[in-house]
Amino acid sequence: ALFDYDPIKDDGLPSRGLAFRYGEILHVTNASDDEWWQARKVMPNGDEEGLGIIPSRRRWERKQRARDRSVKFQGHMPVILDK
Repeated sequence: ALFDYDPIKDDGLPSRGLAFRYGEILHVTNASDDEWWQARKVMPNGDEEGLGIIPSRRRWERKQRARDRSVKFQGHMPVILDK
């Protein structure tokens, strides 16, 4: 995996998600949807466990671009006073 994913934080998830961390190996069993793929985790011993939905690469990249474009303000907005 090239990124961490926590399905609890994804409000657009259509069904049970599969959590994973950067560096873990995933076996995608169905990539027919543009937004969501079905996958299993591949364990270090080669066994597969867990079955769930993960975001497709396209969906993840689109969410990253949207996040990069968003502007986050911290604190109070500046106030301009006329003199």
